[in-house]
Amino acid sequence: MSTDRPAETAADTSTLTYGRASRLLRLAMTEDQEAPLTPVDAVVARLRQPDAADWLATVFDTLAKHAGGPVQTELLTPTAPLPRLTSLKDTCTRLAADTDDPDSLLAGTLGYLLCVAAALAHHGVLITGRDRAELDAALLSLRELLRAPWPDLVGQALGPPHAPTDPPPH
Repeated sequence: MSTDRPAETAADTSTLTYGRASRLLRLAMTEDQEAPLTPVDAVVARLRQPDAADWLATVFDTLAKHAGGPVQTELLTPTAPLPRLTSLKDTCTRLAADTDDPDSLLAGTLGYLLCVAAALAHHGVLITGRDRAELDAALLSLRELLRAPWPDLVGQALGPPHAPTDPPPH
């Protein structure tokens, strides 16, 4: 007599996206355990602080110093030239690479994400080689945490929400 049992299968992870996994990890971590996992996680954690609005103002001051002037208007203007947005993104990449200064890392990372969002929103062009699902997860977090006018820009970059689709009729 056979005692065959169905093989145990692994949990279906097809719906576990980078964003969901990242959020689960953040929920599992307490404030005093570990530093955030990625620069994006660090930006998200910083935006959750009570002084986030003041911090954001210092970020834009930092970006202005490195970009040769204020960047908020350029990021929010639909006619901002794509080469300028790409140049700003590259400036933010260099700023984030300054590993000796955690504030530069955060400012550069947030600036980078906003430049990418602006290029997507205004031109429909992805100016990064980053994985799109990973990028969308980061942008979703920003949209939830930033104050106006930034959620609108980020929402445009993400595109219209995708409604669940019914399976095709047979």
